[in-house]
Amino acid sequence: MLRKIMTIIMFGAALCLTAAAENLLMNGDFSQWKAKKPVKWNLWSEKGSAIQLTEANSDGGGVRITDCANGSLGQRVKVAAGKTYEVSLTGKLSGDSSLRFFVRFFDADGKRMTQKKYVFPGRVKNKWETVSVNVTAPENSASMLLLIGIKGQGGPEDAAQLREVVIAEANGEAK
Repeated sequence: MLRKIMTIIMFGAALCLTAAAENLLMNGDFSQWKAKKPVKWNLWSEKGSAIQLTEANSDGGGVRITDCANGSLGQRVKVAAGKTYEVSLTGKLSGDSSLRFFVRFFDADGKRMTQKKYVFPGRVKNKWETVSVNVTAPENSASMLLLIGIKGQGGPEDAAQLREVVIAEANGEAK
């Protein structure tokens, strides 16, 4: 009897952990493409600047971004005020490329409430790194916009690659 109860408790705990790790972003692994763009991601580039995206390559990158002097990929998700979310990016940089990401919260009317900026370190060029931050949705917030900014690409050797981007409910507090 005790064994059955423990099995049920363990199964329930596993379900809770799985639910907590659900990615709120659609196509966070960049596996779905349509018209040479990752599905569900919005693109922006500064006037006079292009943003060139290509699908996964041989070393597992979901999206490769080149020819971008200043641009971004973005996606908005629904959030609950007061909840903490983990934002995680796995990527790598080569050449003079730089990567930063912005987390913006909006109220139900679409008015921007707050913004935080984070820099992807790219400490070792051509090496995959993961950056994670916890953010708490402020009071009255209804959505979060994640903008992944790319800057400084001037030649063919300059690239940023992303293979997994996640926004999920966090167990910890905001960092």
